[in-house]
Amino acid sequence: MTSNSATAPSKGRPTHRRDPLWLDVSLLLAVAVVVCLVSLPRLRGFAVHGNERDAQATVALFGSELDKHADDPNPSIQALLAAAPRLEHRMRDVRSCDAAGVIVHHGYCFTMHAGQIHAWPLDRGRTGRVAYRSGAAGALEWCSNGAGWSGIDLEVARLGEPGEGNDWVPLQR
Repeated sequence: MTSNSATAPSKGRPTHRRDPLWLDVSLLLAVAVVVCLVSLPRLRGFAVHGNERDAQATVALFGSELDKHADDPNPSIQALLAAAPRLEHRMRDVRSCDAAGVIVHHGYCFTMHAGQIHAWPLDRGRTGRVAYRSGAAGALEWCSNGAGWSGIDLEVARLGEPGEGNDWVPLQR
C-alpha cells in the first residue's frame, strides 16, 4: 500500500501545535498590566498640571477684577465672583467651603488675604503642587509650596510667610 505524501506527516519534520489558550490570555493580561502601570502615573501628572494651569489662569482673572474694586481694599472672593460675569461663567462648578471665604475650583482653594488672591492645592500632590497669588499691581507670583500647604482648613495667614522653600517668585508669562 502506498501512502499519499500530501496527507501523511513526514518523518523528521516537527508538527505545529496550538499553544494553550491560557498562555495567550496570560500574555495579553501581562501586556495590559504593564501599559496601565506606565500610563496611569502620566495621566495623573497631566491632570495635576492641568489643575495648576487652571489655578494660575483663575488667579490672573481674579487679579484683573481687583482693580474694579478699588473702593473695597479687601473684597471677599465671593463678591469678586458675583460681580464678574466672565468669572461666574468660567467657574460654574465652584464650591464655597467656609465662612472665611474659601472657594474650591478644579482641585485648588482660592481666597482673598491682605488684598491679594491666593490659590493652593486642595490635596497637595494629588490635585496640584504649587501655590499662586496675585502680587502687587496684579502681577502673578508662585511658590513651590515646600511647606505642603493643602486643604480648605489651611490657616490663610501662613500663605504670606516666606521660608521653608516658600519664597514667592514672579511668574513669567
